[in-house]
Amino acid sequence: LKAGVYLIICLIVTRIVTNAVGKILDKKEKMEPALRKFIASGVRALLIVVTIVIVANALGIETSSLIALISVAGLALSLSVQNVLSNLFSGITLLATKPFKSGDFVEIAGKTGTVKTGGLFYTELDTLDNVAISIPNSDVTGACITNYSREPLRRVDRTYTVSYEND
Repeated sequence: LKAGVYLIICLIVTRIVTNAVGKILDKKEKMEPALRKFIASGVRALLIVVTIVIVANALGIETSSLIALISVAGLALSLSVQNVLSNLFSGITLLATKPFKSGDFVEIAGKTGTVKTGGLFYTELDTLDNVAISIPNSDVTGACITNYSREPLRRVDRTYTVSYEND
């Protein structure tokens, strides 16, 4: 009965906190929607793990071993998906720093094109010859990014030659 009460209370608190975080993040208009969704999902997952530990403790299960098990599982999972996590955190970095936005004409890692989407894992470009390229975000953050669309005006240097006989 005690565990059931704790479960209900934890689920109510999880819903309240998740809704509050969602409302706070919705007020951040400059934040990318994908980043908002990721943060909200992360908070929800963390609260669910805390709920599991609290309910397990109420059931009489030794929580120190449960926490150790969750830690080891998290470590094993993070090592097995290291490249995915690298792309994910690079995507979060790109969403936070905003070196480009959808529709910008850029050069990234030797590839030139218009940014179609900038997601959490990949950045998609449409090249001038109509080829879609997906670049992993870990490669994007490690490369030099040239954004040709950021500034409205560009300078073009031209050299013209004129004969000495002309005025």
